[in-house]
Amino acid sequence: MRLTGRQYEQFVNALLGAFPSQARLAQMIRFRLDRSLDAIALGGSLQEIVFRLIETAEAEGWLAQLVAAARESNPGNSSLLVFAQQFGLGIRIK
Repeated sequence: MRLTGRQYEQFVNALLGAFPSQARLAQMIRFRLDRSLDAIALGGSLQEIVFRLIETAEAEGWLAQLVAAARESNPGNSSLLVFAQQFGLGIRIK
């Protein structure tokens, strides 16, 4: 699946709201997806890191898993829920 510019913006904002620090985002990526955030996106602001994370997930074909992992890690986040439902990316990971 390819995201539009608007969808990128919505997902970036949803992830920033759900994971307000790089450490929390890195933990979610490691715990839920067994990946290293530093290996995916290093340096820059948290917003730049989140953007590169989404770009990588889209390019490598694990965007839906990223959405699901974020939702499972932060199920009360309404922005993530709306994004997942709106774009049909609310699948569960293993």
